[in-house]
Amino acid sequence: MKVKILLMPLIIVIVVAISIWLVYPTYSNGSTGVKENYTKFKDEQTKLTELLGKSENANSLSSQISSLSEKDVLYNFVPVEKKEEEIVNSLINLASTSGLLLFDEMVNQPAKEIQVVEEPVPAPVPALDANGVTLPVTMSKMQNLKTEIKLAGSYEKIKDFLTSLGKLNRSNVFETLEISKSSSAGQPEADSNILLISAAVNFNVLKNTKLNSSNIGSSILDSPNLETKVISDIKSQKNANNFQLNIEQTGKSNLFQP
Repeated sequence: MKVKILLMPLIIVIVVAISIWLVYPTYSNGSTGVKENYTKFKDEQTKLTELLGKSENANSLSSQISSLSEKDVLYNFVPVEKKEEEIVNSLINLASTSGLLLFDEMVNQPAKEIQVVEEPVPAPVPALDANGVTLPVTMSKMQNLKTEIKLAGSYEKIKDFLTSLGKLNRSNVFETLEISKSSSAGQPEADSNILLISAAVNFNVLKNTKLNSSNIGSSILDSPNLETKVISDIKSQKNANNFQLNIEQTGKSNLFQP
């Protein structure tokens, strides 16, 4: 009788042990078990939530840009097209308004499309290379249309030209700027104050970027709110990409005069 009483719990223990031995490998085998699949499912669910959030932010930003009354100010400042003719006309008008002689200009085409690689961030749907390694986020970068110009005129007119170029409604930055005295032989005394400008100015272009798996993780889409302060900066004629020129010197209005 006692043996029968002890046998039943023993049988139960054996059955439980066998069940665990049979079921546990299916529950967790280190790779494809229920536990591992559940963890993968939770990870994918988190990525999906992040992806949906990024998508909503992208739609919000797109709607804000479309309804922005002053979006043309931004698109003119950093256009999606090169608009070389517009650059040339702007330089001619600025030189004419400043009273300078523009005797040479050339717009150089960029050698190839340029992309900037941001620091890798956790992307909801990461792009992978052939080896399965996650690729870094890529976004379009501003192209530089290098424009070489040569002008001649007085010191004061040169200052007016540089000031006007800094206030141009298109993003630009000087690559090089050289101002020198004219050294033409037999130059009349009346022209002794004529200076020469040789400069290379980069006008910016920013191509549109399609949203895809390689850039959905960009920090640009972290917020649904569009930052519009740059528009007020452009309207107040502050070329944020241009370095500050300080040609003036205390006690001397023309650095090229003795």
